[in-house]
Amino acid sequence: MLDFELSEEHKMIKKAVIEFAKKEIQPLAEDFDRYSPCFLHDKGLKEAWLKIYKKIGDLGFFGVLIPEEYGGIGEGFDVLSCAIIHWELGKVCSGIADSYMPPSIVCGVIINNFGTEEQKRKYLPPNAAGDMITSIAVTEPDAGSDVAGIKTSIERDGDEFVINGSKQFITNAPVADLFYVLAKDKETGKTSGILVEKGTKGLSTGEPLDKMGHRAGPLSEVFFDDCRVPAENLLGKIGDGVTMSLMAIELERIFCAAENIGIAEASLEASIKYAKERIAFGKPIAKFQAVQGLLAHMATGIETSKSMLYYAIWDVMKNKDKPKKYPSLSTSIVKYYTGKMVLDVTSDGVQIFGGYGYIKDYPVERYMRDAKLFQIGGGTSQIQEMLIARNLLA
Repeated sequence: MLDFELSEEHKMIKKAVIEFAKKEIQPLAEDFDRYSPCFLHDKGLKEAWLKIYKKIGDLGFFGVLIPEEYGGIGEGFDVLSCAIIHWELGKVCSGIADSYMPPSIVCGVIINNFGTEEQKRKYLPPNAAGDMITSIAVTEPDAGSDVAGIKTSIERDGDEFVINGSKQFITNAPVADLFYVLAKDKETGKTSGILVEKGTKGLSTGEPLDKMGHRAGPLSEVFFDDCRVPAENLLGKIGDGVTMSLMAIELERIFCAAENIGIAEASLEASIKYAKERIAFGKPIAKFQAVQGLLAHMATGIETSKSMLYYAIWDVMKNKDKPKKYPSLSTSIVKYYTGKMVLDVTSDGVQIFGGYGYIKDYPVERYMRDAKLFQIGGGTSQIQEMLIARNLLA
């Protein structure tokens, strides 16, 4: 018999995230959204954001994918717990959930699976504790979903690697202490991953970008101008970048889907509350069949997405050691479906609120703006369609 019941451990993690998000994040979510990206230039708001990031580490949330010997909790690689955290953070503030994703992937997936013992001991403990902010520098001005098209170069020069190029739309870049950089070897053209620390000569970041949604997640360009990095910062060997990226993409798409579900749930809960309170024609609008239809459509999309998410996690964990040519069918489908679902659900939420839903005094306006991101980031919906078809035709 199938069992969709969370374990006691996962229930405890879910409860802890909900309590933390409501107490520490929710009171600031609107300010982060309204004053982004300038909140990074406001001393009070920036300190509040950094305090939240550190508290996530103090609670052990950064450690769910990291083994206990490197500062994590349990045996590490608990993908379900990580998805739950993205889900519940996304429900309250999607930008904070975005900022939680890079350390989860860089440390919990890439360094944990491909790093040397020295790299693990140097980088995993401070990341697990929330003492080091991590960023994934992959996307470029002319290479988003087409990772093979990256132009940032890496070249060996004695005991160092020299990096040149630029990255675009990089989450956490304006505040990051550590960058995971995907670059092409100048000599062989092979893709490799390398770690670059804040303060390295030749590394710089642009001004924070003013986004449509997910505005509490700092985003900017990253530039490498003859950036010299110690050779020991290379992850794996030259050419391992594709393998690392494939494993990271699998998890990234699960976490994107979890965030989508969180945003959609927030919209549904706000819509149910409003529909019970708003009076029209002498009775709450929840009594009208048209509004009930919208609520039913929202709930159906969310419940379907939950089942798809749980299946994708099970599928990835079951087959994580099997070689793949491209991301699995389940992760492409769950990201694709939830990307469409969250847009529909948040649009329905605004519809239920009517004119009030279109102004910033009510949260459904923010949820609808937040809903668009993961049809673009983490591989566009069109890329997901292509990958779904490739899996079917393989």
